[in-house]
Amino acid sequence: MITETDLSILADIIEKMPGGFFIYSADENETLLYVNDVMLDIFGCQDLTEFEELTGNTFKGLVHPEDYERINASIKKQIAEHSKEMDYVEYRITRKDGSIRWVDDFGRLAHSRAYGDVFYVFIRDITDFHDAREENIRLKKLAEDFEKAQAALAKAQSEINKEQENLSGMQEESAKEQETTSPDL
Repeated sequence: MITETDLSILADIIEKMPGGFFIYSADENETLLYVNDVMLDIFGCQDLTEFEELTGNTFKGLVHPEDYERINASIKKQIAEHSKEMDYVEYRITRKDGSIRWVDDFGRLAHSRAYGDVFYVFIRDITDFHDAREENIRLKKLAEDFEKAQAALAKAQSEINKEQENLSGMQEESAKEQETTSPDL
């Protein structure tokens, strides 16, 4: 049996986790049942009231509207395929100040005696990592495009050189023909 002291210790641990932690109902409403203080920080909120106003107190309200359908489908698919009912997704969030941040989300579906099916979720802000990864992808594509352009230029230069050789050969033949056909004075 869990004592009040155990609950106090558990609450202290959850509040000091190095990332956002939340619990939400696994029904169609996806109501948030718990968020730790780090969640407030990630979303730029001063208190729980601001956070609830910003998100509508739902999981869907946490996720950037353009990302929700994609990640919701991914979560469902992963839960169905994973024996421990776990999922991992990356998505954007909108902070209170309107800025967009990227988070990664490690979730687990579990059954709670008090709330039924719920998701326990750990998130962290990965914006810097995401932006660096996207920049790396962009730079790799630029490098590939540059290599293709270099190859095309080398091929074009080779063709130009062949044409110059052909023209040079034709000019030499023309000069020889003129020498043989022109009368000597």
